[in-house]
Amino acid sequence: MFLRKRDRAAQHVSKIPASRWGVTKAQFEEFVGVVRAFVAKGLIENSVTHWKSEEKTIKRLQLYPLAKKKLSLETVNKTIKEPLFVYPDWKFNSTRIGPNIHQHKWEGLAGKGALKKSSWALMKNPQDGVEADLFVSHAWHEGIFEFANHLLEACPPECNAAYICFLSNPQHLVHHFLGDHLLEESPFHIAMTSPSMKHVTVIATQNIPIHTRIWCCYEAYLAMDLGLPMCIGGDEKNLSTQQERLKEHAPRTVKEREKRTTRVRKELFKDYCTGAALEAIHERIDRERSKKGRVAAAVLAIVLLFCFPLFVLGCSTKYFFLSPFMIGSRGNIIIQEAKEEEDVIHEKEQVKLESIQKFAVDVRDATASNENDRSAILSAIGDASERVNAMLTDLIFRGKKEL
Repeated sequence: MFLRKRDRAAQHVSKIPASRWGVTKAQFEEFVGVVRAFVAKGLIENSVTHWKSEEKTIKRLQLYPLAKKKLSLETVNKTIKEPLFVYPDWKFNSTRIGPNIHQHKWEGLAGKGALKKSSWALMKNPQDGVEADLFVSHAWHEGIFEFANHLLEACPPECNAAYICFLSNPQHLVHHFLGDHLLEESPFHIAMTSPSMKHVTVIATQNIPIHTRIWCCYEAYLAMDLGLPMCIGGDEKNLSTQQERLKEHAPRTVKEREKRTTRVRKELFKDYCTGAALEAIHERIDRERSKKGRVAAAVLAIVLLFCFPLFVLGCSTKYFFLSPFMIGSRGNIIIQEAKEEEDVIHEKEQVKLESIQKFAVDVRDATASNENDRSAILSAIGDASERVNAMLTDLIFRGKKEL
């Protein structure tokens, strides 16, 4: 009996382990070039294709014709009883951000070649794939051009091929082949736990903090558990899942400017305000740390200025034998006072860092398209959630430095 195309594709994919669903740098750059060409030719449109609920692939394909009719958002919502939102035109048209991954996947590349060979990675490497040694953690809401720029900038030179879920996974076979397997059987787990895996790059873009998505949290947990080195591609402030609370730490002048900003510019200004908050926090911490150095220098100057006259006085009077004791006792008092001040500064710094950690990231707030996935992942992370939060917070405040 002849197998259907879908069955043949599933059979082909099953022969290649997920650890070999890698995309080389040249293949990734080729993919980005294809997307740019599709956008230029109008093959990818900024229609209502962005689902807040993404439970079933088949649902997306069934609902897609509604979006193509360019119905109003209210009409679409009433028709499908599922809330959607429009991707901003300024982001879609930006050569720096571009269409999000949902859009180019279903509008541009589905049926254009990637669908026939199950994924871009397997289409480019159809025989036995390419071993992935870089794991890219990201969310589908990001703009493809922003994602590409950050990934290419942060890609470790020693890595040959990357596992990128939207290019590696056979998306059209998600329910046919991947099914509702255990976490350990998911492509994410198989790829990351492969002996060839060397590095994890977390991509931070302005469209969404990726750790609001539960699978990204699971990837962070696995990386921590396996001891894989991690680094950020992009602006670290965009990893914070509590950006509204983060903005509370922005300078007063910045917050006042945001209040005066018109509705049209609110979204543009939000990133600036959040960034200013993070920079302000960094500056305050740096100021507290620099006080230690200034205090030490001040102590040395005071000891020299105060003790030298005493030493001269002791040398020129009958109280010569007392001068070392006078110098020592007074110097000890000054040094003790300086140490107490340093301890106070250190304590304030620790309190500040702890308060920052409370709102930077919390994996327990992450959402998922499938509630069963969310429950399974939270159960797998278990008591390690606080350690994952701390690790991600540390990654945010380290910035581009490797963790």
